[in-house]
Amino acid sequence: MSCGEGSGTFEGIAPIEDVAVLKVQPFSEMGRPVELLKSFGGKAQYQQALKELEKRLYY
Repeated sequence: MSCGEGSGTFEGIAPIEDVAVLKVQPFSEMGRPVELLKSFGGKAQYQQALKELEKRLYY
């Protein structure tokens, strides 16, 4: 998803769709990536929650 607003581009929630983001603050303060994924019920449920978040924010 892109938006011409300003000089940057808008990429929706793409940066948090990569589970590597769970290794940086503030997520790293909440637990290890595997622990955070388990709190969603697993990686598939984490990804589904992100899709739902994106849907509610942008559509």
